[in-house]
Amino acid sequence: MIIADNWARTPQTTPLAIFANSNALADYSPTNPPAAVAAATAAAAIATLASEAEAALRAIRAAPSASFGGLGEPSHQPFDLIGVGPNIAINGSQGFRIAIYELLLYNAGESQTISLLAGTQDLMGPIRAIGAGVGLFLPWQEIPYFTLPAGLPFIIAGSSLAAGPLGSETTGFIKYRMLNNSST
Repeated sequence: MIIADNWARTPQTTPLAIFANSNALADYSPTNPPAAVAAATAAAAIATLASEAEAALRAIRAAPSASFGGLGEPSHQPFDLIGVGPNIAINGSQGFRIAIYELLLYNAGESQTISLLAGTQDLMGPIRAIGAGVGLFLPWQEIPYFTLPAGLPFIIAGSSLAAGPLGSETTGFIKYRMLNNSST
């Protein structure tokens, strides 16, 4: 928002707030036009963004033990599901529990109901009427969304997972860890 005080009609210097929602104030005169003030404000904003980007890169480059709570980097499992009913997304292993930290599920086909299962146990109830081009995203968090009982597989069951024009109807990825049954 630009606030002007008849600057075009008066030759004297007029104070002008260039950005009403910021702290940028400048002398609005031929020697200090609004474009220069805007450029200086933009440069300050770019410098702030650059420092935030640099901090983000440092976090990405951090050692896995620091980034993932000392448990190491989680496994990444992409999936493409075909066939009505249960599809094993992650195989269970005797003595280990599957901990799900992130999940992206994208439905490329017709509307359907999807269930997330630990073996035959439903983890959250049916997710009804997920339409074509719609998905479910559970972003990364340090505490797992689901921790399955030892030995059980993580299963995604759908009401209509037949292959369609885009390949399989449901696709996505899971970030998980296999926890020793004695670990927390």
